[in-house]
Amino acid sequence: MEQRTGRVLSMNVLGRHQRAETVGIFTSIATCASVSYATYAYTQSAKAIWLLTSRRIIMTSVFLTCCTAVVFICGYARNGFSHEKKTFLRLVRRSGELIALTVVYTVSIGLISAALQMFVAQILGKSFASYQLPVVAFMASIVGYTVFVQAALMTSRTIATLLPVFVISGVTLAGMTSDDPVWWKNNFSQLGDRTTFAANIFNFTVILAGATMLIISYFAVSEITTQHRLFERHFKELPENNEFLARRAVLALLLTVAGIMFMGIGLFRYSPHPILHNVFARGIALPMTLLMIGMPWLVRQMSVAFYFVSDFILAVIVAAYIYWYQGYTSLTNVEALAAILFMGWFILFSRQITALESDRLEALTNLPADIVQEMGHSRLDHEA
Repeated sequence: MEQRTGRVLSMNVLGRHQRAETVGIFTSIATCASVSYATYAYTQSAKAIWLLTSRRIIMTSVFLTCCTAVVFICGYARNGFSHEKKTFLRLVRRSGELIALTVVYTVSIGLISAALQMFVAQILGKSFASYQLPVVAFMASIVGYTVFVQAALMTSRTIATLLPVFVISGVTLAGMTSDDPVWWKNNFSQLGDRTTFAANIFNFTVILAGATMLIISYFAVSEITTQHRLFERHFKELPENNEFLARRAVLALLLTVAGIMFMGIGLFRYSPHPILHNVFARGIALPMTLLMIGMPWLVRQMSVAFYFVSDFILAVIVAAYIYWYQGYTSLTNVEALAAILFMGWFILFSRQITALESDRLEALTNLPADIVQEMGHSRLDHEA
């Protein structure tokens, strides 16, 4: 009877995922109410010049961004700081992660909100002002729920999924608000080569995309290290130990350089810094190419299909540059294609890493507890 009662009690205890989903409902309501009130107060008290469509969109996106920051911090701090032994270095590292991820998430939500509102405004025209409040309230309710759940259940797959949405939203918003309608006829850098709102949006998007790549790279190296320690039980005594350390160091270096190069493109605009801009814009091809070519040696756990895709992407980019050199296409098309393929490859890479993580967690159930305890877990593993 006691065993049966214990089972019933355990069934009534919410797990980590259920708790996150439950709290997410309340954060959705709170975010919707907060953003709706801020939007209503703003439209009632702002001067006429601040009620222009573009400024209304900017301000409501700022309101949503601020609420997103609070929701994300609550979800991630609750998840990340509660399951680990608290040491000074660990708290510093986790605080750095929290700040970086909060900035990426909040800016992503702000860009997505602005892009969606801009799209709706173009459809509705002058009547957009009458429908902005319900549109913003609807977005706020979704954001409040989604952001908290993702923050509480954060994985590298979540960040990898956010990356393309963030980049596409930022570039789309910059292109739609640019005062140069023919920027695409020159090259992609033309979009960010000004001091206008659109140029700042574009450059900020590129900078945060590079920062996101660095965060994903950190999780990737952590997972690969855990994979090696777990499935090579006595790896400290194996002769290839030094080889693994070398492979891990090279992988971390190339991933870090690629992320920094991507950030540099947005940090240094072409007009005041032409040399630095070209170094970062064209230099990013080097670490990305080395990553694709060296992937079979750097990360041996990947599938053969992923190695094939890496080689295929390189071949397509080389062919595109040959076409441009022969005058068949514009440099903008080649740059856009290379950027999309590089970013697509990085997203595939991060998804492969999360697949390895999922397979490892499944394999842990079949291993002795002492081995699992000794080998440890990767950075994003948490107890239920």
